[in-house]
Amino acid sequence: MNKNTASSEWANIKAKLKKQWAELTDDDLEKIKADGQDVYGILQKKYGYAKNEVEEEVESILGKMSEASDELKKELDELKANFKDLKDQLTNQISHAVEQLPNVVQEGQKKIIQSVESHPLSAIALAVAVGVFLGSRYTGKSK
Repeated sequence: MNKNTASSEWANIKAKLKKQWAELTDDDLEKIKADGQDVYGILQKKYGYAKNEVEEEVESILGKMSEASDELKKELDELKANFKDLKDQLTNQISHAVEQLPNVVQEGQKKIIQSVESHPLSAIALAVAVGVFLGSRYTGKSK
């Protein structure tokens, strides 16, 4: 067992070992953590396995863990790519909306001007009403 692998993924390895060999004690697991090679001797002693049986079992578990880790990494990379694509799409949509904003404002101004020109008395009445409303709101607060 690679000692670097054991230290970097110890929690996963420990859980797998406990699941596979329930008779392993916390002391056994600490010995295995301290010296990864000791797993073979401990399993031989506890379960009566031959050395090659223990090696095959441990390597099988580590292989499955490595495959699962590779699969998760692949899925994570796909998620990252999807998020990047989504970010790019949103950035493009926002940029397009910002580019269109002056045109939208200009169109709104044109409509307001047309409305004022076609209904000048209504526009004056509306302006007076807004002025009275705002004046009453702010005059009352300033006292």
